[in-house]
Amino acid sequence: MKRINNKRLFTLGASILLGLWGSQVTADTRPFDVRLQASACVNCHQTHTSAIPTIAGQPESVLREQLLAFKADRAPSTIMHRLVAGYEESQLRALAQYFSQQAPTEPVSDKASQR
Repeated sequence: MKRINNKRLFTLGASILLGLWGSQVTADTRPFDVRLQASACVNCHQTHTSAIPTIAGQPESVLREQLLAFKADRAPSTIMHRLVAGYEESQLRALAQYFSQQAPTEPVSDKASQR
């Protein structure tokens, strides 16, 4: 009975180790796709309301500094500091550059968007 438990314990341990090792081998190595990542930003930032600022067409330096401030937790935010935490600085710079080159959109008033 003791031998069976040791065998099961060994099998379980080996499975866990192989699973952890495999996750390192299959890490995502795809290049950063700025357009794909930017599509997540527009879910909130192009809602055409005044509650969330639109970012398209804003100066690159302003966007870059704001994103880096969120990442360093230096700017007040309810969610942005959590969203940018997983990005590298170079990726945030690429997003700032991308949005600065987009045509600006004007938010409509909150009352107009509720019609």
